[in-house]
Amino acid sequence: MTENNMIRPVNKNIIVKPDPVEEDHGGIIIPKHIEGHNRDMKSTNTGVIIDAGVSQEIKVGDHVLYVEGTLMKNGKRYSPDEFEHEGEKLVALKEQEIYAIL
Repeated sequence: MTENNMIRPVNKNIIVKPDPVEEDHGGIIIPKHIEGHNRDMKSTNTGVIIDAGVSQEIKVGDHVLYVEGTLMKNGKRYSPDEFEHEGEKLVALKEQEIYAIL
């Protein structure tokens, strides 16, 4: 992304570029939240921080582990906001959805 087209998150929001999805040998993509997970569990994913709002701990370029779908009390699953910017798939997260810096 060019500097003048950069997306700038506000507050404690974070923009992540997800790591590429791996395919199995048959060419079928099995999402992590389905493969080997109980439906009540949270699924995680990894990616690189593109930009962060006012976070004190998370920096641009950090490789992180983040929540991908949280089961809410009503039984519905919350998913992070995915969007495309300048041809790249990105994810908008809240700081508390980052589990770890890898």
